Amino acid sequence: MTLHSLERRMHRRFSVQAGLYVAIKKSSFLNLAKPYFVKLGPLVDISKGGLAIHYIENNQRAQTYSSLSLVTAQGEVPFEDLSVRMVFDRKVAELPNKKCIRKRALAFGDLPGTYWTRIEEFLERLAMNPFYSPTA
Repeated sequence: MTLHSLERRMHRRFSVQAGLYVAIKKSSFLNLAKPYFVKLGPLVDISKGGLAIHYIENNQRAQTYSSLSLVTAQGEVPFEDLSVRMVFDRKVAELPNKKCIRKRALAFGDLPGTYWTRIEEFLERLAMNPFYSPTA
C-alpha cells in the first residue's frame, strides 16, 4: 500500500447536486447599496472540514480568498462569509477555447458556533437527500 492510496480525509464528504454555488461578496459602488455576490463555481462536495468547487479559470477566480459564501441558483445566501483556506487547486479538464476547468478544495477556518450547527444540519439532510437545498 502506497502513501497515495491511504485515505487522509477526517470527515465524510457529501456530493452536492442542489444548485449551490460558491461566491465571493463584493461591495457595491461607493458602498451605497448592499453587497452583491459573484459566483465562482458550483459546489461539488462538502464535509465538516471544508468544501470543493469546480470553476473555469480566469484572473478573478484564480485568486485566493479567505472568506466565501454559498449562494443558491435563486440568489439566496444560506451561508455567508465562511472562513476558508485553500488545500489544493488543480486542473481537471481543458475546454476547446484553451481555458481550463479547475477543482479547488478549501478547508473551513474559524467559524461562529452557529455556523457549525447549521453546517452539520445541512450535511445530515444531504445524507438523506443529495438534492436537498438549504432554502427548500
